[in-house]
Amino acid sequence: MIYWRLGDDGCPVQLTGPDAMKEASRLMEDASRIVKQEDVGDYWVSTVFLPMALSREECFETMAFGPRPAMAEIDKSTCGSLRLAKIQHELMVEFVKRIGQ
Repeated sequence: MIYWRLGDDGCPVQLTGPDAMKEASRLMEDASRIVKQEDVGDYWVSTVFLPMALSREECFETMAFGPRPAMAEIDKSTCGSLRLAKIQHELMVEFVKRIGQ
């Protein structure tokens, strides 16, 4: 596992040193890691920053769940920047809208 923080440019920066795991754990509890979460009909789409990931390209995760009431995982995608995560989220919303019709 590699530990990350979000850089000022919206890209993950690797945490190093003896407190890296502690800092990443603190970031996991921080609500600011939520990029966007929204209901889309009977579905829910969530995009978050993951401070513990195997690679930079997996630091942002978008997941879709539904339909209600089961809320099973439908799809998941990852990327490596805040800019791409926002695009990824909107693409997932469009996907969920199509399957929810």
